[in-house]
Amino acid sequence: MALGAVLAAVPAAARAQTDSLPAADTLRGLPLPDTAAAQPPSRPGKGGALLNPAADTLPAAADSSRRRVQEVLLGIGSRLESYAPSTFLDSGRLRLRIRIPWHESDVVIPLPKALLPPGPRPPYDPTVAWQRSLIFPCWGQIYNRSYWKIPIFYAGYAGAAWYLNFNQVQYRRFGQAYRCATGSLNCQPPDDLSDFDTQGLRSRRDFYRKYRDYSIIGLAGWHLVQVAEAYVNAHLKSLDVSDDLSFRTAPAFQTGPFGRPAPGIALGFVF
Repeated sequence: MALGAVLAAVPAAARAQTDSLPAADTLRGLPLPDTAAAQPPSRPGKGGALLNPAADTLPAAADSSRRRVQEVLLGIGSRLESYAPSTFLDSGRLRLRIRIPWHESDVVIPLPKALLPPGPRPPYDPTVAWQRSLIFPCWGQIYNRSYWKIPIFYAGYAGAAWYLNFNQVQYRRFGQAYRCATGSLNCQPPDDLSDFDTQGLRSRRDFYRKYRDYSIIGLAGWHLVQVAEAYVNAHLKSLDVSDDLSFRTAPAFQTGPFGRPAPGIALGFVF
């Protein structure tokens, strides 16, 4: 009996809950919440689509940061460039200027004439020729346009270098064998040097060391020879070697022992 009363009461309560809701016509007249106000304003993009300006803020900020970094790097580069060493000409001499931030005046270092542009030739500058040959072998011969001399000098360099290396190898070989024979090293002399005693090994070691030193002196001397050749050749290239060379004789008067003029003959060269 009680269960039937409960089941009968449930439909009645549901119907009363439904009747308490406003009708659809009543809801149609109520104001709706403005959801567009909660969103940022939009603008048309390509093809008429609406774009969110908040999404465009990130590329704009990235471009601004990139430009700022580029400006900073350009400023640092220009400042470093202002302190970079530079060369300039002063009274025909090449000089190097070094700017130091903590010094008021610049440091000026004179440079050799060999680093100057060669310019038209002739005339040939002997100073430029010998300085270039001193810096690099046969650079002066290239400046003098004496190209046929380059193989000769480089053959001399190659021969001197080979002789220097030969004496150095033999000096080390006999020196190690001598130390093995005297017990300085725990080893045995090579088989091809077993016929030499301790005194013989020492003598041969000193022999090759002496000629090793002579080879170094010879290599340096050959370098000085090509420097001198470049200098002399530059002088000779400036001489007039045309056919307009002659000499003539003419009478001349010289002062005698008592202050009186005395006749004589003068020989003059014209070139």
